Amino acid sequence: MRNNEFREDLYYRISAATLVLPPLRERPDDIPVVARHFLGTFSEAEKRAIKGFSHEAMQQLISYHWPGNIRELTNKIKYAVAIAQGPQIEVGDLFTEFDEVDLKPLRKAKAEVVRSFERQYLTTLLRAHEAMSPKPPIPPASIGLTSMLYSGAIAWTRGRSRTASPRPDAYRLGCSTRTASSVQQLTTQN
Repeated sequence: MRNNEFREDLYYRISAATLVLPPLRERPDDIPVVARHFLGTFSEAEKRAIKGFSHEAMQQLISYHWPGNIRELTNKIKYAVAIAQGPQIEVGDLFTEFDEVDLKPLRKAKAEVVRSFERQYLTTLLRAHEAMSPKPPIPPASIGLTSMLYSGAIAWTRGRSRTASPRPDAYRLGCSTRTASSVQQLTTQN
């Protein structure tokens, strides 16, 4: 309207009713109905005798997160109709190995990897300490930890710090809050 490319009076006529439609991922009950509609449309257009979806294929359609919304669903079904070998659409006709890759933001993916590493590392460290308990403990500096973190983690697993607070204190353990949380999660799981 600003560039006089669209008539203002026409805009106000067609904007009388606003329809808000949530994304497909928020309406999983609609997916089978929409999928069957597009299957019928594309099967007829391609002159293919495809009757429906296998149970597994429909379950995958319902559980998929649909970042591309209805356009992605439409394209998946159109592609599946073109490549289907049998009388129904199978999971392999709809999804490739690339669809199953969950691409998270870098920061979130990195945080998950770091958290997993910390948990695994602390588990190994604490098990080694338990195995060596009659012997002298591992020198914390030799494995790159402050003595405060090392002793705090061991004390935490033995229950000495559990009464102090429901969560390990990062300052007391001499580590980041994230590492302290990893110690707490680790010890509550074991």
